Order: sequence, then C-alpha cells, then structure tokens
Amino acid sequence: MKHDTRLANFPFTRQQHVFVTVWFNMTHAYSLDSHRVRVMHALNILEELMRVTGYAHAKAEDRAMIGREAIGILSVEAVLRRERFAAPTKVMHALLEKVYGQHAEKGGADRLAALLDSHLREYIALLSAHYLDELFAGLHAALLDPDARGEPEQFNEIRSMCGALLSYLLARGQSLEGLFQLYRQVLVPVKASNKPYVFAQRFDLLRRIVTSPITSWRAYFAVDGITDVAAFPDHIGDIRFVRQLPGEVAGLRNMNERPRRLYATGEIEAVDMRAAGQLLHEQINRVLDLVRFEYDHANISVADDFAACRSGGGYWRVLPIPKVVPNPRAAVSGEELHRFAGNVSRLVTGERFSQEGRDRVLAAFRLYRTGADTTNFENKLVNWWTGLEQLAKGAGGTSSIGGAVESSLTPVLMGVSIANHIGAYREVLLEQSIELVDPGDGQPIALKELDLAQLYTVLAQPAHRQTINARLRDLPLTQMRFDQFMGFLASPTDMKTFLARVEQGLRWHLQRIWRARCDIVHSAGRMINIALLCANLEAYLKSVLTALLAAFGRIPTLASPTEFFIRAEHSYASARDALGRGDAGALKMFLKELKPQ
Repeated sequence: MKHDTRLANFPFTRQQHVFVTVWFNMTHAYSLDSHRVRVMHALNILEELMRVTGYAHAKAEDRAMIGREAIGILSVEAVLRRERFAAPTKVMHALLEKVYGQHAEKGGADRLAALLDSHLREYIALLSAHYLDELFAGLHAALLDPDARGEPEQFNEIRSMCGALLSYLLARGQSLEGLFQLYRQVLVPVKASNKPYVFAQRFDLLRRIVTSPITSWRAYFAVDGITDVAAFPDHIGDIRFVRQLPGEVAGLRNMNERPRRLYATGEIEAVDMRAAGQLLHEQINRVLDLVRFEYDHANISVADDFAACRSGGGYWRVLPIPKVVPNPRAAVSGEELHRFAGNVSRLVTGERFSQEGRDRVLAAFRLYRTGADTTNFENKLVNWWTGLEQLAKGAGGTSSIGGAVESSLTPVLMGVSIANHIGAYREVLLEQSIELVDPGDGQPIALKELDLAQLYTVLAQPAHRQTINARLRDLPLTQMRFDQFMGFLASPTDMKTFLARVEQGLRWHLQRIWRARCDIVHSAGRMINIALLCANLEAYLKSVLTALLAAFGRIPTLASPTEFFIRAEHSYASARDALGRGDAGALKMFLKELKPQ
C-alpha cells in the first residue's frame, strides 16, 4: 500500500487516518490495480442492469451476470445499512435473489420482469436523490463521532463508504487526477497554513466542493499542424477556431503563437475544470476527424494542455487533460533488463515459437503501444482489449471472444494479483524498517532476497504476524489490511475462499470491459467510468505479456501463447484444489512460475 509520510504532521484520529489513507490509495497514480477505487457502486450497477434489460438483443447470461454482481454490492455497501436505505435495500436484494441469485426461481427472469423493473426504477430514484448525502452523513458520523464498535468493523465501514463515494464521483464526471488533487489540496494540504488544521472544517470543505452544482466552463486548446491557417473555418458546430487568444490567456504556459497553429475554444458544462477539459477535448477531436477526412489531410493534433475558466469569469488556469492513471512501474535492475531483452530476442528470432504464436504476441505488443500512445479512452480500450484477444483467442477458436479471453486470462491474473500483494507487503516491511527474525536461528531474515514462495511462508508464521501488527500501530489501515492478508496466508482454506471471491469479481470485470468494447465498436456507445476501465485493462494486458515472456524464457520448449495459458490454467486449478486440502505448496509454486526471482 502507498503511504503519505506527511500524515504524521496532522492531528488525525485513527478513524480519520484510515479515511485519508483510503482516499490516497484509491486515487494514487501508482496504486496496485486491486487497491484502486472500484468502477461499480450501488447506483451505477443497478443503472447498468436497467440499461441492459432494456435491450431486446441483450443475452440472459449478461443480465444474470450484472444481476449477481448487484446482489453482491447491495450485500456489502455500508451506506445501504443506513436507516433511509435499509428497508428498501432488503426488498430490492430479495427480489434480485429470486431472479438472479444462486437459488433463483425457475423462469423468474421472465415471470418477475415487470415487477423487477418497477422496483428497480423506484430504488434507483431513491439512490439518485439521497446516495451522496447519505454517504457524507455516514462518513461524518464515522469520522467525527465514532461509536463503540471495534476498530476492524469501523475501519471496514469507512473504507466501504469512502470507496463508494469515490466511485460515485467518478461516475458523475470527476477524474482520478482531480480526486487526487482534492486529497493534496483539501484533505492533506501540501501548502503550509498559519491556521491550525481542523479535520471537521476540511471535511466540510470537501463536501461543499464535490456537491457543488455542475458549472459552465470556457476552455482553449492549441491545434497544431494546420496546412492553411488563414483558410481554416472560423466555426464548426459549437467549436470556434481563433488565431489570437484573449490577453488574460495569451501569457499562460504553452499558450503561445506558432506557425500552423490555431486555438479551438468552446463552452461546456462539467463538474470541475479537468472534466470540462476532457469533454471539450473529445468534442474538438470529433470535429477535427471530419476536417482530416475532407478538408485537411495533414497531421492535425490537439494539445493535451488547455486553459480554462468559469464562463461567468474568474482566474484562468492551464491544466493537462485527465488521462488514464499510470499503473505501478517496478524498478528494473540491469540483470532483469538483460533477461527481458533475451526473452524478447528469442521470441523475435527463435525457431521454437510457432509463426502464428509469434505473430499474436508481437501484435499484442504493437496494440499495447498503439493504445498507450493515444489520448482517446475509447481507442485505448479497443486496442488493449484486442491485444488480449490476440493472446487468448487466436485463430480457430470456437467459444465467444469475451468468454475465451475471460477463461484464458483469469488464472494468470489471479496468480499475478497474489504475487503483487505479497510483493507490496514486502515493500511495506522494508519502507517501515520492520525486521523479522527467523525463529529457528534467531537471525534477521533478508526479506529482499526471498522469492515469493519463501516470502509467503515467512508471512504465514503467527510470530511474524504479531510483530508486524505491533510495528504498524501508527498506520491503522495498513495494519488492518496486512493482518487480514496474513490471515489468508496462514490458512489455506481461508486463502481458497479469498481467491474465489476475488476471482468472481475479476471475471465480472473482464466481462464488463468486453461489453464496453462491444458498446464502442457496435453502437458507438460509451461505458461508465471508461478511464478507470482503461487503467484496469492496461494492468491486465501488461501483466499477461510480462508473465508470458517470463515463461518463454523459463521453459525452453514453450511454443505458443495457447500452451502458456493451458499450463497456467492447470497450475491454478491444482493450487485451488490443494488449498482445499490444507496445502499451500502448489500455490507457492504457481507464484514462482509467474514471477521467478
């Protein structure tokens, strides 16, 4: 987990410390995929269910998948236990169980369709009217007037409500970058102040900012590469093109005149300045797509930076458009770089990899780079998903594309997720200078030198769990999450239960990304929280490519991506079966296969 060392300088209670740490981790640029804010919350999962059930062409399997995820979300969201929501949520949950639950009534989807639609519309209207207010009311009580419950229950409630709040704000149009800036400027301000820090005042300011009404903004983007500036239209649709900027904008960063440059400007309504820039950037690019097609075939480009101000007046600022949040970047040693280069070289020039398999892997790398180079979220998602298709589907597949990708990727991504968790908690121990002693010889354990299987064994030992708990006392959220994970490591059956829960969420999410891809390709639609979907998808594609290259270097006879996925599926299934028998050895071996030291 990520830690902000500045928190030690603020007078937080343990509950408040948990809240700001959750916000920090869920919006941080380099958080693990599993620590980032979730795409779905109670309101938008039910909105998605309503949307899909309204499609005549929607498959029953897709509706059931969304319905089962909705059941899970309604079961765990802490805000739904508040008085305003408790009774309606119970009714909604029971009805969803009848239609989509594990013991759903036969024919219930058709027989109860009208009843479900009626209750969905009523419940969604209730959430739309009060969800945000109840989240803030619940957080206010938990952070400023905590009850006598134990810390784990309190902390999990705070984490649930903070996560739901962030997910709601993203769905409403906020960007992850903007939410992280709220952390740096409001919750844990970077700039020093002469006034004493009072959390209640900061929390109230946060509430006022995120609940403020949608505002009208004006923005300017530089457009470069125009062949004939003088002949370019002054106005296309709602977008105007000007050669000179207003005086208050002309002196700002990157807002200078250049040959073959115009400025595109327009007004748009959005929740904040960054969201306004992103929306206007998309509008400008849609207009320029038409220009490139018929009028100007040159390489016209729109800058990533923009100047913006409220339409009613105020200060102008220059900001970058929100982009996909970068995923964690591991420090690569010279030896690791040499090994990576060797694996790539063998892939490109070796004879043992089939030509079809080599083409698929190289196509996936090319599609990854194509998606990374574009600023358009739809293009990123389509390219990165197609990269996964190239790896998982290949030629001659008989199952659905979405199902093939899900089946092939899930074992690999589950193993990578556990490996990433163990590696992240190793970093916590190193960052906090927590020394673990071998109970056998009394010598300090060299944590950096342990492979994942050895580290798994060390962290599963009860004596180390007690030591770590005591040393993380000042980091309450990390203390709780680390202790929970060590509990899974210590109990193979608990680890199997944990894996089953995570795997179900991963499969739902892969199918959601597949539906988003289909919306973009077939109906020009746009899925909710597409920036977050792209961040997750990038992590998946990079994880699979990295694991595939490592396997190619480790197994001298590996001949195709299909062979890699078959082996991973077998290893993961064997690991789960062994966990059910109380043996974690197969899981440790699987982790070493995916991420050898």
